[in-house]
Amino acid sequence: MPEEMQGIYLVICMVPILLYGLGTVIVHIGYLCAFSNTRRLYRAPDAARQ
Repeated sequence: MPEEMQGIYLVICMVPILLYGLGTVIVHIGYLCAFSNTRRLYRAPDAARQ
């Protein structure tokens, strides 16, 4: 394979992998924010935490 083509193939292969990885991280952060009880527990009185 010519050396000029190696960079193109690297970009073609790595960009979708990086975008997929970034997308999954964003989805997981959104999931944790949506289903976290941290805010409710933080605002609750001390008696309700126990």
